[in-house]
Amino acid sequence: EALGESEEKYRLLVENANEAIVVAQDGMLSFVNSRAIELSGYSSEELKSAPVIQMVHPEDREKMFAGMEAVSSSKAIQREYRWRCADQNHYWFKDRLSLVKDPITHQEAIIGVWQNCNEEKLAQLNLKENELKYQNLSNQFQTLLNSISDELIFVDTDMNLQWANAAALKALQLSEIPAG
Repeated sequence: EALGESEEKYRLLVENANEAIVVAQDGMLSFVNSRAIELSGYSSEELKSAPVIQMVHPEDREKMFAGMEAVSSSKAIQREYRWRCADQNHYWFKDRLSLVKDPITHQEAIIGVWQNCNEEKLAQLNLKENELKYQNLSNQFQTLLNSISDELIFVDTDMNLQWANAAALKALQLSEIPAG
């Protein structure tokens, strides 16, 4: 009876978790909780019938499976990768992976705890892209200002020299803007 109560508590915990919980063995999912079904849009049977590698975005497969030998019962690893969902789009997920051993069969399995991080990851990628665009635009602007043959300088409100184009540096007989 105590074992039955314990199993029921475990089932309730796993089925009501905010994270997707999956168990993988031999490249296939052998268990998925209801949140994994909800996040992926697939049925339990669909998730269990497709090899995990086919669900991971082709560009993320090497990264996803690299270092899997580092997963042990005492050390979990975290991965971010794109997973193909039922709508055939790929969404970013964070996955914390841990190795477990079945106490009866002694077979090893990997438990994955997923979180959808698609919006966060897309925002990070967008920020990185915008930073690169800004840096490129800044470099182009610097090149443009340096190509002007007239002396151009920028000073702060205390009249400290902040920037000068190549012509101004030459006229001021400076190789660079003095610090401070």
